[in-house]
Amino acid sequence: MPRLAIERGNRVAVIRWAGCLVIAGSSTIPRDGLAQAHSAEAVVTRELQSTTLEFARIAAVVMLRDGSIVVGDGASRKLHVFSGTGEHERTLGGRGNGPGELDGIGLIGVGVDTFYVVQRPPFASQMNVFTAKSGFVKRSTIRAVGTAGVTPLAYYGGSQMLVSGSGMRPIAPLRAGATRRDTVRLGVLNAETGSASWIGLRANRTWISYPTGDELVATSMVAQPLGPALTYAASASGFWIGDTSTGDVEEYDLTGRLVRRIDWPLPGSKLSRASVAKARHLELMRAATALDSARTMAQFNEGTLPERAPRFLSFLASHSNELWVETFSTDPKDPPLYLILASQTRPRARVRVPNGMTLRYVRDSVAVGTMEDADGFQHVFLLKIRQKM
Repeated sequence: MPRLAIERGNRVAVIRWAGCLVIAGSSTIPRDGLAQAHSAEAVVTRELQSTTLEFARIAAVVMLRDGSIVVGDGASRKLHVFSGTGEHERTLGGRGNGPGELDGIGLIGVGVDTFYVVQRPPFASQMNVFTAKSGFVKRSTIRAVGTAGVTPLAYYGGSQMLVSGSGMRPIAPLRAGATRRDTVRLGVLNAETGSASWIGLRANRTWISYPTGDELVATSMVAQPLGPALTYAASASGFWIGDTSTGDVEEYDLTGRLVRRIDWPLPGSKLSRASVAKARHLELMRAATALDSARTMAQFNEGTLPERAPRFLSFLASHSNELWVETFSTDPKDPPLYLILASQTRPRARVRVPNGMTLRYVRDSVAVGTMEDADGFQHVFLLKIRQKM
């Protein structure tokens, strides 16, 4: 008998039953700022799998126009194509730098009858064009006129992508235990012409210096996962940029023109010890060496973490130009919660997904999510999203 669990709070009832997630909302939820929260349900329909496939590090997932799904595995550099119902059809790509081979998988965009695999630093910034049936078509280098190099950050398809200016720049060494937030130059690039419309400088990622125990390299630097950072997403009409510390959300069109700014409606909260302990434990389980463990302990050192939790974690833009925002919870037992922004400036719906699952792609009434098992292998699931009147 499947277990039925009902959570109630803020006039929202979340019902979880046999893999079915039902979100029932009301017109006003004052405490967390949700307004006109529509009802929806997401149902896990099946797992995408094959007897010969194991996913080790999924880098990107997209759904093509015919409904088939492409899963890019960053470990093997392979592109696995599934039918819209979840059957494995073929495998493309593979590790290497020859025609049809990939040094890395950063982003995947969708064309009319093609899909685009974007490589980014530390590998060369390149665009690889494939079709699901015929395979590799061509490769081109991604360049911006007047810039030493660019790093693609968000891409939906076509020629426009959100990039950062990149190149060699000196980083002043920090004393062990010190933190610093770097800056990044953002812009919208036309990959065909190389012309870029630069948005400007933004405070980006927080770095921490830590002792390595190595006589040759006394200290090293690593990104702080719970510290302030930027997150990005691309849709068919433009790009989204969000600051996890301030809650500022900006939407730009495909030319780099600012469309709107949104002050994230959910208030920030104090970072809990339980959240830090959970994140640290998960990362330590993945540590393969003593250096990995030292790096993880530095990342989650309570003495260098910010006092306030991130306002949100990540962005996911849907095919219909809605923005799905993954929120941060101070309770490590909470399943992930996504809030959906459409044309208005306040969330129109809230969707919880099973604990441990991350949504990778949303298109109309279908979503694709991934989950990691105890052995470190990832699994891909197809979900059905139904709006309720």
